Amino acid sequence: MKNNSDMTETGTVANIGSKTVQERFIVFVAGGKHPIVSCSNFARAERLAVIFANLTSVRMEVFDSAKDVCYFIEPAPRVGALVH
Repeated sequence: MKNNSDMTETGTVANIGSKTVQERFIVFVAGGKHPIVSCSNFARAERLAVIFANLTSVRMEVFDSAKDVCYFIEPAPRVGALVH
């Protein structure tokens, strides 16, 4: 399995005023090369990954660029048709 650490160096750096904030949690489609969004805290990245996974029915990945660890988020199984 190819790790996304090859594709990202240390996350995305955002300049907010005079402060520089490291956004270390990056959300990808699992196995993808292009990030969807990056966040500075895990809870927000995980929540966005769960939302994207459920909307698209595709497994998502949250990459922690500080620890070089990937967390996978599975989409929720569909119970039945949404429209009757």
